[in-house]
Amino acid sequence: MILIILSAGVGFGAYFISQKIKLGLKEDLSTGQIEEFTDPEALAPSAEPVLILPSPSLAASAIPTPQSLSVNFTQSGNILDWDVATESHTGNWQLLYEKSGNPALSVNLVFDQSSQCDLAWGYQVCQPSNLINGEMAKVEGNRVGDKVTVIRLKKI
Repeated sequence: MILIILSAGVGFGAYFISQKIKLGLKEDLSTGQIEEFTDPEALAPSAEPVLILPSPSLAASAIPTPQSLSVNFTQSGNILDWDVATESHTGNWQLLYEKSGNPALSVNLVFDQSSQCDLAWGYQVCQPSNLINGEMAKVEGNRVGDKVTVIRLKKI
């Protein structure tokens, strides 16, 4: 059995005292099912990974799942935070990419609480302040007009 515990550094924790587990939630990562438990027997060994959350106060709906997000845009290119006219950083990130016959296309990137970024240490909630201007990245997201709400961004 693989046990994944969210650390206190991310705002969550799990407490194990003498092998006793108090009230919490567990998620079967292979099915996405979340259920409440109060008994350490609820964690009987299995071949499936289990995620332990500290209490039922964290609603299952607060955990973003790929199934609930719609990807209609996937492109690789350079991520930029630069305004050519003012020659300054704006805090508004863009993806500059190419399509056959259409060089230098761009979209504005919008990050929300469910945007996930892999900047070389695995997917985590995106922090735009950790992005590097001009870096190559693959962006998957939901495009509406000239804006893409980022679902996943992976440094390449």
